[in-house]
Amino acid sequence: MITKAFTGCAGTGKTTNLLHELEEYLAVQPLSADQRVLALTFMHGSRHRLADRLARSSARRRYDCMTLDHFAWELCRRWRARLRARGCLISFDPNTTSFDAVCEAAGKLLACPDVLEWVVRRYPVIIIDEVQDCAPVRLALAKHFHGRVRMLVAGDDFQNLNRNDECPATIWLRELGIGQDLTVNHRTADAHLMAAAHALRQGTTLIPGTSTSLKIISCPAPAIAASFISQTMAPVSGKDVVLLSAARRENSDWVNQVIEFVATRTYGSPRVGPIKIHWEMTTERLTDEAIAALAIGNGDIEVKLAAILGLPQGPIARQMNRWAEHQRRVLGRTSFCAACYDDPPGKEPRVPSRDRTLAI
Repeated sequence: MITKAFTGCAGTGKTTNLLHELEEYLAVQPLSADQRVLALTFMHGSRHRLADRLARSSARRRYDCMTLDHFAWELCRRWRARLRARGCLISFDPNTTSFDAVCEAAGKLLACPDVLEWVVRRYPVIIIDEVQDCAPVRLALAKHFHGRVRMLVAGDDFQNLNRNDECPATIWLRELGIGQDLTVNHRTADAHLMAAAHALRQGTTLIPGTSTSLKIISCPAPAIAASFISQTMAPVSGKDVVLLSAARRENSDWVNQVIEFVATRTYGSPRVGPIKIHWEMTTERLTDEAIAALAIGNGDIEVKLAAILGLPQGPIARQMNRWAEHQRRVLGRTSFCAACYDDPPGKEPRVPSRDRTLAI
Protein backbone atom coordinates (compact mmCIF):
# COMPACT_ATOMS: atom_id res chain seq x y z
CA MET A 1 0.00 0.00 0.00
CA ILE A 2 1.17 3.51 -0.83
CA THR A 3 1.27 6.59 1.37
CA LYS A 4 0.99 9.87 -0.51
CA ALA A 5 1.37 13.34 0.99
CA PHE A 6 0.56 16.86 -0.21
CA THR A 7 2.13 19.94 1.34
CA GLY A 8 1.74 23.62 0.57
CA CYS A 9 0.26 26.87 1.79
CA ALA A 10 -3.46 27.58 2.13
CA GLY A 11 -5.28 27.60 -1.19
CA THR A 12 -2.90 25.34 -3.11
CA GLY A 13 -5.38 22.48 -3.22
CA LYS A 14 -4.11 20.01 -0.62
CA THR A 15 -7.56 18.71 0.34
CA THR A 16 -8.69 18.77 -3.30
CA ASN A 17 -5.75 16.55 -4.22
CA LEU A 18 -6.56 14.21 -1.32
CA LEU A 19 -10.10 13.79 -2.61
CA HIS A 20 -8.88 13.34 -6.20
CA GLU A 21 -6.54 10.56 -5.10
CA LEU A 22 -9.38 8.99 -3.11
CA GLU A 23 -11.66 9.01 -6.17
CA GLU A 24 -8.97 7.38 -8.31
CA TYR A 25 -8.32 4.66 -5.74
CA LEU A 26 -11.99 3.83 -5.17
CA ALA A 27 -12.56 3.62 -8.92
CA VAL A 28 -9.98 0.81 -9.08
CA GLN A 29 -10.49 -0.70 -5.60
CA PRO A 30 -14.15 -0.26 -4.54
CA LEU A 31 -14.96 -0.71 -0.87
CA SER A 32 -16.49 -4.02 0.14
CA ALA A 33 -19.73 -4.12 2.13
CA ASP A 34 -17.94 -4.02 5.50
CA GLN A 35 -15.30 -1.41 4.62
CA ARG A 36 -15.22 2.34 5.04
CA VAL A 37 -12.92 5.29 4.49
CA LEU A 38 -11.39 6.71 7.68
CA ALA A 39 -10.72 10.46 7.71
CA LEU A 40 -8.74 11.93 10.62
CA THR A 41 -7.86 15.50 11.62
CA PHE A 42 -6.62 17.21 14.76
CA MET A 43 -9.12 20.10 15.03
CA HIS A 44 -12.91 19.95 14.83
CA GLY A 45 -13.02 22.80 12.31
CA SER A 46 -10.99 20.87 9.75
CA ARG A 47 -13.04 17.76 10.58
CA HIS A 48 -16.25 19.55 9.63
CA ARG A 49 -14.75 20.85 6.38
CA LEU A 50 -13.36 17.44 5.45
CA ALA A 51 -16.64 15.68 6.25
CA ASP A 52 -18.46 18.13 4.00
CA ARG A 53 -16.11 17.35 1.11
CA LEU A 54 -16.37 13.60 1.68
CA ALA A 55 -20.17 13.80 1.69
CA ARG A 56 -19.95 15.03 -1.90
CA SER A 57 -17.49 12.36 -3.00
CA SER A 58 -17.92 8.76 -4.11
CA ALA A 59 -17.26 7.79 -0.47
CA ARG A 60 -20.48 9.45 0.69
CA ARG A 61 -22.23 7.43 3.40
CA ARG A 62 -19.19 5.13 3.43
CA TYR A 63 -16.77 7.12 5.60
CA ASP A 64 -16.03 7.88 9.25
CA CYS A 65 -14.61 11.36 9.88
CA MET A 66 -13.30 12.11 13.36
CA THR A 67 -10.47 13.72 15.27
CA LEU A 68 -7.36 11.70 16.04
CA ASP A 69 -8.18 11.93 19.75
CA HIS A 70 -11.66 10.48 19.19
CA PHE A 71 -10.29 7.68 17.03
CA ALA A 72 -7.77 6.83 19.77
CA TRP A 73 -10.52 6.80 22.39
CA GLU A 74 -12.73 4.52 20.26
CA LEU A 75 -9.80 2.15 19.76
CA CYS A 76 -9.09 2.02 23.50
CA ARG A 77 -12.77 1.47 24.28
CA ARG A 78 -13.10 -1.39 21.83
CA TRP A 79 -9.90 -3.12 22.91
CA ARG A 80 -9.95 -2.22 26.60
CA ALA A 81 -9.76 -5.86 27.68
CA ARG A 82 -6.47 -6.21 25.82
CA LEU A 83 -5.06 -3.16 27.54
CA ARG A 84 -6.55 -4.03 30.91
CA ALA A 85 -4.38 -7.13 30.89
CA ARG A 86 -1.35 -4.81 30.89
CA GLY A 87 -2.49 -3.20 34.13
CA CYS A 88 -2.86 0.40 32.91
CA LEU A 89 -5.60 2.87 33.85
CA ILE A 90 -6.82 5.93 31.95
CA SER A 91 -9.29 8.30 33.59
CA PHE A 92 -12.06 9.68 31.41
CA ASP A 93 -13.08 12.35 33.87
CA PRO A 94 -13.34 15.47 31.62
CA ASN A 95 -11.40 17.46 34.22
CA THR A 96 -8.43 15.08 34.33
CA THR A 97 -8.43 13.31 30.97
CA SER A 98 -5.09 13.32 29.18
CA PHE A 99 -5.72 12.98 25.46
CA ASP A 100 -2.01 12.38 24.94
CA ALA A 101 -2.24 9.37 27.28
CA VAL A 102 -5.21 7.99 25.34
CA CYS A 103 -3.33 8.42 22.04
CA GLU A 104 -0.27 6.77 23.52
CA ALA A 105 -2.38 3.81 24.63
CA ALA A 106 -3.93 3.60 21.16
CA GLY A 107 -0.44 3.51 19.67
CA LYS A 108 0.44 0.55 21.88
CA LEU A 109 -2.70 -1.19 20.70
CA LEU A 110 -1.80 -0.66 17.05
CA ALA A 111 1.57 -2.28 17.77
CA CYS A 112 -0.38 -5.53 18.25
CA PRO A 113 -0.61 -7.26 14.84
CA ASP A 114 -4.20 -8.44 15.29
CA VAL A 115 -5.47 -5.02 16.36
CA LEU A 116 -3.74 -3.33 13.44
CA GLU A 117 -5.10 -5.99 11.08
CA TRP A 118 -8.63 -5.33 12.34
CA VAL A 119 -8.28 -1.59 11.64
CA VAL A 120 -6.76 -1.95 8.17
CA ARG A 121 -9.40 -4.49 7.13
CA ARG A 122 -12.12 -2.08 8.25
CA TYR A 123 -10.43 0.99 6.76
CA PRO A 124 -8.40 0.21 3.62
CA VAL A 125 -8.13 3.96 2.94
CA ILE A 126 -7.11 6.45 5.62
CA ILE A 127 -7.01 10.22 5.08
CA ILE A 128 -5.14 12.48 7.52
CA ASP A 129 -5.66 16.22 7.01
CA GLU A 130 -3.77 19.02 8.82
CA VAL A 131 -1.08 16.50 9.71
CA GLN A 132 1.24 19.31 10.83
CA ASP A 133 -0.69 19.44 14.12
CA CYS A 134 0.16 15.84 14.99
CA ALA A 135 2.29 15.68 18.12
CA PRO A 136 4.55 12.59 18.37
CA VAL A 137 1.91 10.48 20.17
CA ARG A 138 -0.59 11.15 17.36
CA LEU A 139 1.97 10.82 14.59
CA ALA A 140 2.75 7.36 15.95
CA LEU A 141 -0.76 6.29 14.94
CA ALA A 142 -0.11 7.32 11.33
CA LYS A 143 3.24 5.54 11.33
CA HIS A 144 1.51 2.26 12.19
CA PHE A 145 -0.72 2.63 9.11
CA HIS A 146 2.12 3.46 6.71
CA GLY A 147 2.51 0.64 4.21
CA ARG A 148 -0.60 -1.20 5.42
CA VAL A 149 -3.35 0.95 3.88
CA ARG A 150 -3.73 3.51 1.12
CA MET A 151 -2.91 6.53 3.28
CA LEU A 152 -3.39 10.08 1.97
CA VAL A 153 -1.90 12.92 4.00
CA ALA A 154 -2.01 16.71 3.74
CA GLY A 155 -0.37 19.42 5.82
CA ASP A 156 1.45 22.73 5.96
CA ASP A 157 4.22 23.16 8.51
CA PHE A 158 3.66 26.94 8.59
CA GLN A 159 0.19 26.34 10.02
CA ASN A 160 1.53 24.20 12.85
CA LEU A 161 -0.32 25.24 16.02
CA ASN A 162 1.86 23.46 18.56
CA ARG A 163 5.47 24.46 18.06
CA ASN A 164 7.79 26.99 16.44
CA ASP A 165 10.30 24.57 14.96
CA GLU A 166 9.62 22.09 12.19
CA CYS A 167 6.94 19.62 13.26
CA PRO A 168 7.71 15.88 13.55
CA ALA A 169 5.10 15.02 10.90
CA THR A 170 6.81 17.21 8.29
CA ILE A 171 10.19 15.67 9.11
CA TRP A 172 8.73 12.16 8.82
CA LEU A 173 7.14 12.86 5.43
CA ARG A 174 10.37 14.35 4.11
CA GLU A 175 12.36 11.33 5.30
CA LEU A 176 9.93 9.03 3.49
CA GLY A 177 10.29 11.10 0.32
CA ILE A 178 6.57 10.85 -0.45
CA GLY A 179 5.58 14.51 -0.25
CA GLN A 180 4.37 16.54 -3.21
CA ASP A 181 4.82 20.27 -2.60
CA LEU A 182 1.97 22.30 -4.13
CA THR A 183 2.97 25.84 -5.10
CA VAL A 184 0.14 27.23 -7.27
CA ASN A 185 -2.49 29.10 -5.26
CA HIS A 186 -5.98 28.48 -6.64
CA ARG A 187 -7.80 30.61 -4.07
CA THR A 188 -6.61 34.04 -5.20
CA ALA A 189 -4.62 35.66 -7.97
CA ASP A 190 -4.19 39.01 -6.20
CA ALA A 191 -0.47 39.81 -6.35
CA HIS A 192 -0.54 41.93 -3.18
CA LEU A 193 -2.24 39.24 -1.14
CA MET A 194 0.23 36.69 -2.44
CA ALA A 195 3.17 38.96 -1.61
CA ALA A 196 1.84 39.52 1.93
CA ALA A 197 1.34 35.78 2.44
CA HIS A 198 4.86 35.09 1.20
CA ALA A 199 6.29 37.73 3.56
CA LEU A 200 4.46 36.20 6.53
CA ARG A 201 5.71 32.72 5.72
CA GLN A 202 9.28 33.95 5.24
CA GLY A 203 9.24 36.19 8.31
CA THR A 204 10.04 39.33 6.33
CA THR A 205 8.51 42.80 6.55
CA LEU A 206 5.03 43.44 5.22
CA ILE A 207 5.28 46.37 2.82
CA PRO A 208 2.13 48.51 2.44
CA GLY A 209 0.98 48.61 -1.18
CA THR A 210 -1.76 50.16 -3.28
CA SER A 211 -3.94 47.05 -3.55
CA THR A 212 -7.63 47.57 -2.90
CA SER A 213 -7.80 44.08 -1.42
CA LEU A 214 -5.00 44.51 1.11
CA LYS A 215 -4.23 47.48 3.31
CA ILE A 216 -1.93 47.71 6.31
CA ILE A 217 -2.78 50.60 8.59
CA SER A 218 -1.93 51.63 12.15
CA CYS A 219 -4.83 52.11 14.56
CA PRO A 220 -3.44 53.18 17.95
CA ALA A 221 -6.88 54.11 19.32
CA PRO A 222 -10.17 52.18 19.27
CA ALA A 223 -12.01 55.11 17.66
CA ILE A 224 -9.59 55.17 14.71
CA ALA A 225 -9.98 51.42 14.17
CA ALA A 226 -13.79 51.71 14.48
CA SER A 227 -13.87 54.54 11.90
CA PHE A 228 -11.83 52.53 9.40
CA ILE A 229 -13.96 49.39 9.92
CA SER A 230 -17.25 51.30 9.58
CA GLN A 231 -16.24 53.10 6.38
CA THR A 232 -14.85 49.89 4.89
CA MET A 233 -17.89 47.76 5.71
CA ALA A 234 -20.59 50.29 4.83
CA PRO A 235 -20.26 50.01 1.00
CA VAL A 236 -20.73 46.22 1.19
CA SER A 237 -23.55 46.29 3.73
CA GLY A 238 -25.91 43.38 3.22
CA LYS A 239 -23.26 41.15 1.72
CA ASP A 240 -21.22 38.42 3.39
CA VAL A 241 -18.51 40.30 5.27
CA VAL A 242 -16.29 38.78 7.95
CA LEU A 243 -14.36 40.81 10.50
CA LEU A 244 -11.47 38.82 11.97
CA SER A 245 -9.84 39.55 15.31
CA ALA A 246 -6.61 38.12 16.63
CA ALA A 247 -8.01 38.34 20.17
CA ARG A 248 -11.30 37.28 21.72
CA ARG A 249 -13.60 39.89 23.20
CA GLU A 250 -13.23 38.48 26.70
CA ASN A 251 -9.46 38.79 26.44
CA SER A 252 -9.16 42.32 25.05
CA ASP A 253 -10.72 45.59 26.28
CA TRP A 254 -9.40 47.25 23.10
CA VAL A 255 -11.36 44.85 20.86
CA ASN A 256 -14.47 45.35 23.00
CA GLN A 257 -14.23 49.12 22.58
CA VAL A 258 -13.75 48.86 18.82
CA ILE A 259 -16.83 46.65 18.43
CA GLU A 260 -18.88 48.93 20.69
CA PHE A 261 -17.89 52.04 18.69
CA VAL A 262 -18.69 50.37 15.35
CA ALA A 263 -22.10 49.30 16.67
CA THR A 264 -23.07 52.66 18.23
CA ARG A 265 -21.36 55.52 16.36
CA THR A 266 -21.27 57.12 12.91
CA TYR A 267 -18.11 58.04 11.03
CA GLY A 268 -16.86 59.69 7.83
CA SER A 269 -18.41 61.89 5.20
CA PRO A 270 -20.99 60.98 4.16
CA ARG A 271 -21.81 59.59 7.57
CA VAL A 272 -21.93 55.79 7.87
CA GLY A 273 -22.95 53.58 10.74
CA PRO A 274 -23.73 52.36 13.22
CA ILE A 275 -23.10 48.81 11.96
CA LYS A 276 -24.13 45.81 14.01
CA ILE A 277 -21.45 43.17 14.50
CA HIS A 278 -22.66 39.64 15.23
CA TRP A 279 -19.82 38.08 17.17
CA GLU A 280 -19.38 34.37 16.45
CA MET A 281 -19.47 32.38 19.65
CA THR A 282 -17.04 29.61 20.48
CA THR A 283 -18.28 26.06 21.05
CA GLU A 284 -17.28 26.36 24.71
CA ARG A 285 -19.41 29.50 25.09
CA LEU A 286 -22.39 27.88 23.37
CA THR A 287 -22.05 24.83 25.62
CA ASP A 288 -21.87 27.00 28.75
CA GLU A 289 -25.01 28.89 27.69
CA ALA A 290 -26.88 25.62 27.04
CA ILE A 291 -25.85 24.30 30.48
CA ALA A 292 -26.96 27.55 32.10
CA ALA A 293 -30.27 27.55 30.22
CA LEU A 294 -31.01 24.01 31.38
CA ALA A 295 -29.69 24.65 34.91
CA ILE A 296 -27.65 21.45 34.88
CA GLY A 297 -24.51 22.62 36.63
CA ASN A 298 -25.02 19.62 38.90
CA GLY A 299 -24.76 16.42 36.86
CA ASP A 300 -27.54 14.79 38.95
CA ILE A 301 -30.20 17.27 37.78
CA GLU A 302 -32.93 15.70 35.64
CA VAL A 303 -33.93 17.58 32.49
CA LYS A 304 -37.24 17.14 30.71
CA LEU A 305 -37.45 16.68 26.94
CA ALA A 306 -39.56 19.83 26.61
CA ALA A 307 -36.77 21.89 28.19
CA ILE A 308 -34.23 20.62 25.66
CA LEU A 309 -36.56 21.20 22.71
CA GLY A 310 -37.27 24.70 24.04
CA LEU A 311 -33.64 25.85 23.98
CA PRO A 312 -32.91 28.99 21.89
CA GLN A 313 -32.00 28.03 18.33
CA GLY A 314 -28.30 27.45 17.73
CA PRO A 315 -25.72 24.77 16.86
CA ILE A 316 -25.63 23.25 20.34
CA ALA A 317 -29.43 23.29 20.63
CA ARG A 318 -29.82 21.52 17.28
CA GLN A 319 -27.41 18.77 18.30
CA MET A 320 -29.10 18.31 21.68
CA ASN A 321 -32.54 18.27 20.02
CA ARG A 322 -31.49 15.53 17.59
CA TRP A 323 -29.95 13.47 20.38
CA ALA A 324 -32.96 13.85 22.70
CA GLU A 325 -35.43 13.02 19.91
CA HIS A 326 -33.40 9.94 19.02
CA GLN A 327 -33.46 8.83 22.66
CA ARG A 328 -37.22 9.37 22.77
CA ARG A 329 -37.91 7.41 19.58
CA VAL A 330 -35.55 4.51 20.29
CA LEU A 331 -35.68 4.18 24.08
CA GLY A 332 -38.82 6.11 25.01
CA ARG A 333 -36.93 8.55 27.25
CA THR A 334 -38.58 11.88 28.04
CA SER A 335 -36.27 12.97 30.86
CA PHE A 336 -32.50 12.99 30.98
CA CYS A 337 -29.57 13.20 33.38
CA ALA A 338 -25.88 12.29 33.30
CA ALA A 339 -26.75 8.59 33.56
CA CYS A 340 -28.62 8.78 30.24
CA TYR A 341 -25.29 8.69 28.48
CA ASP A 342 -25.07 5.03 29.42
CA ASP A 343 -26.61 2.44 27.12
CA PRO A 344 -29.35 0.05 28.33
CA PRO A 345 -28.33 -2.74 30.72
CA GLY A 346 -26.39 -5.53 29.10
CA LYS A 347 -24.62 -3.28 26.59
CA GLU A 348 -21.23 -1.67 26.91
CA PRO A 349 -21.35 2.09 27.58
CA ARG A 350 -20.86 4.21 24.48
CA VAL A 351 -19.83 7.37 26.31
CA PRO A 352 -18.17 7.13 29.72
CA SER A 353 -19.75 8.88 32.68
CA ARG A 354 -17.74 11.59 34.39
CA ASP A 355 -16.76 9.41 37.31
CA ARG A 356 -15.88 6.34 35.25
CA THR A 357 -12.31 5.19 34.80
CA LEU A 358 -11.45 3.02 31.82
CA ALA A 359 -9.24 0.13 32.82
CA ILE A 360 -6.39 -0.25 30.35
